[in-house]
Amino acid sequence: MPQMKPLYWMNLYIIVLLLLVLFMVFIHYLFIYKCDDIVSLNNKDINLIWLW
Repeated sequence: MPQMKPLYWMNLYIIVLLLLVLFMVFIHYLFIYKCDDIVSLNNKDINLIWLW
């Protein structure tokens, strides 16, 4: 089946995008969580920027 419906590709694209966004948010939250343990209160402003 070389030719597929355009709708299929659209759905695939949207799903991949959603997964990517979720992954990025997860990474950012992990990063903030790790920094909270190590870094002092001075860097809290920088961490908030990561949260969009």
